[in-house]
Amino acid sequence: DDPNPTTLVRFDPSKGVRDSAFRPVATTGYTLWSVAKASSVLLIADRTPEKPGIRVLSADDGAALGFVPTKLPPVELLVLRQN
Repeated sequence: DDPNPTTLVRFDPSKGVRDSAFRPVATTGYTLWSVAKASSVLLIADRTPEKPGIRVLSADDGAALGFVPTKLPPVELLVLRQN
């Protein structure tokens, strides 16, 4: 039994419902720490001990677009925008 599962979902607070078109991202343990939106993608800090990195997802539907491995577990994500 996982004491602290983590799931990333898209939620519409005005309707009080979860968006079923968005593919949820689920992990065991508390490993999804930070989310940043950059244009049309979501960047998610994944602190899974065996495979830490940054998950890259479509902001539209949650489809996996890639994974950027890191040697250390990521803590915070920051997106810099250029004018």
